[in-house]
Amino acid sequence: MAKKLSPEELINLSGFPLQIVVRNAIASSTDLHGWSVTFEEHPWVQDDGEPAFIDLVAHHKDVIMDLVFECKRAFDVDWVFPVALLDSTETTNTRSLCVAADPNFSTVFTWSDVPLRPPTPRAVYCQTHPGDSGRGGTVESWCHSLVRACDALAWQSINAHEYDFPLGERVIVPILVTTARLQVCAFNPKKEMLVDGTIPNPNFKCAKYLRFTKAFTAVSNQKLKATSMEQHHASQLRTVFIVHAANLIEFLQALRPDGDLRDLLKDLERAASREEMAEYDRKTI
Repeated sequence: MAKKLSPEELINLSGFPLQIVVRNAIASSTDLHGWSVTFEEHPWVQDDGEPAFIDLVAHHKDVIMDLVFECKRAFDVDWVFPVALLDSTETTNTRSLCVAADPNFSTVFTWSDVPLRPPTPRAVYCQTHPGDSGRGGTVESWCHSLVRACDALAWQSINAHEYDFPLGERVIVPILVTTARLQVCAFNPKKEMLVDGTIPNPNFKCAKYLRFTKAFTAVSNQKLKATSMEQHHASQLRTVFIVHAANLIEFLQALRPDGDLRDLLKDLERAASREEMAEYDRKTI
């Protein structure tokens, strides 16, 4: 018979305390960073029809951005992100969900490159302890669910007419907040490593936050259709910020667009309109 856990053991096995602390930390520091929590435990439906909940949604008082949070408590572990030295330069490029509804153009719903500060390392791989995948999923599976939650939130808002022009312009950014230590391992992939595939004398740098970018979903952008396999691959890329919980407020203070988001969304609206017109022309020829 399994050991009966005490209330203290039960609550500290849960990730709910971290989620509540994150919510309160954001709410109590809004004057510092401008972000406020708009929803907690917001419902959405997964691809398989199962119900799910977004941990937190936050909106900025001055910037047309929404943040979608997933909070993951990790038990004294490291998440390791291997990066080739040539790819280790910090970047502001962020594959984010751009949404706009303008009666003069087409509705935009697309994941596109958005320059956002602060610059961070960018990774496409994450290695966790072999036993961690048995604790409710992997980092990749959490990120997959998080980006699909962003899609669901955007469609809910469009259907509720909350994103009607001009109020409907939004950039939605997924954020995974964790207590795991984020270790970036930048290395020189020498051909000698082909012998056994290991890194000799690896060096690690503990990151406060980083970008995790890869094709977390098999669903392509709805509006801007790909005309090549390269475009098809690029259309499925998503960026999730992974933030160590202790550095969350610092991250929120630094999180800002590196340019005018409204100009970016206008360009996307015009591109979507041109694509629809070209599609119409192809069907009528």
